[in-house]
Amino acid sequence: MEQEQTCGVGSALPQPCPHPAVAMLYGQTPTCEGHKALYALASRTDELRVSLTYLKRWIRTAERCPDAEPLKERLVIVRDEFAAELAGLDAKAREISERYSLPPEGPEQLEAKRRSKEDTHEPGSEAERRRMELDARSRRFTAAADGLEDEIERLHARLENLVLPLLDDEAERADEEAARVKAEFGL
Repeated sequence: MEQEQTCGVGSALPQPCPHPAVAMLYGQTPTCEGHKALYALASRTDELRVSLTYLKRWIRTAERCPDAEPLKERLVIVRDEFAAELAGLDAKAREISERYSLPPEGPEQLEAKRRSKEDTHEPGSEAERRRMELDARSRRFTAAADGLEDEIERLHARLENLVLPLLDDEAERADEEAARVKAEFGL
């Protein structure tokens, strides 16, 4: 008789996920329903958080230009929609975590375990300690840069797709206003 495979998420932690696996995550890691749903929500949540950051910057820029008030109003509407969607996704993630009793401290436990492994190796000299410190910093920076580069490109394209139509509408209105003024003054 074959034993049922459990979720592989958190397998490096003292208390891994005990739920039965229903799918393979990235083709390698057996994943339960709860973690599968959380991973699906995570990418959308991350996209929304970054998009909100950009929108807040665009709104601040629009606030500096009095002629951009209609654009600012529309950006605020989009920001509010994104914020509402993000709140909904956060609530859904909490509900999934509660339903599947997923441990929220899992990533923190893994980071603490990784740090404790690094702490067990004592450098033999000051130069070795500095090299280890610089290597660790370099690894963290490279990992962060690689992960963010693709995400920034994707989110920037998405943001452009949302905002460019607003800018096109504003340009059309400005053209219409210019044509009206020209007609009014006989230019």
